[in-house]
Amino acid sequence: MTAVTARQSSTKLLAGLINNIGGLAPGRINRGVAVAMRDGPMAGLEIIDSILGRGELLNYALAHSARGELLRRCGRIEEALITLQTAIALTKHESEKRFLERKVKQLRG
Repeated sequence: MTAVTARQSSTKLLAGLINNIGGLAPGRINRGVAVAMRDGPMAGLEIIDSILGRGELLNYALAHSARGELLRRCGRIEEALITLQTAIALTKHESEKRFLERKVKQLRG
């Protein structure tokens, strides 16, 4: 088994496992991240945008953090910056805030 094949298998397994816990609030975001790993950032972004578009998890900082990262990976930098700023405003953990602030600084160059 090659490294690529092993990674693909692991990612498919991860997505399958996360599909099983997708009913839990953070699990739905994790499913979007796993799908992004398997199928690319646009696929994961569609899942997260669907959740947020229904008005769910709007106050969940990690949903916005994940969305910001996927937007970055899609090359949608301005949207990523706005979304990461939302995550910063929502997070209550200083270490997460510093991490997100570094991401924003890197994106701004």
